[in-house]
Amino acid sequence: MPLLLAHGELDQRVNFSQFKRMKSALKDSSADVTYMEFEDEDHYLSNEENRQDFFKALDEFLKENLGERAREESVEILVCFQKNVRLT
Repeated sequence: MPLLLAHGELDQRVNFSQFKRMKSALKDSSADVTYMEFEDEDHYLSNEENRQDFFKALDEFLKENLGERAREESVEILVCFQKNVRLT
């Protein structure tokens, strides 16, 4: 099962230790996990460079695991996120 797990070390909503615990627990699983750790990031991906890196990785992850249709949908999500628009 593919899984993308991303977390910022400065996250004050979900402590980074929870990410580390999840990463450790998944190490022995059969899950195909892609990890992204952001040393200088909070819960909201406030750093523009980190946000872009995350969405590029998300786009690639969805493309690899769900095919081209997912790419089209991830572009729509990215545009909404950048414009701060809620998806309904």
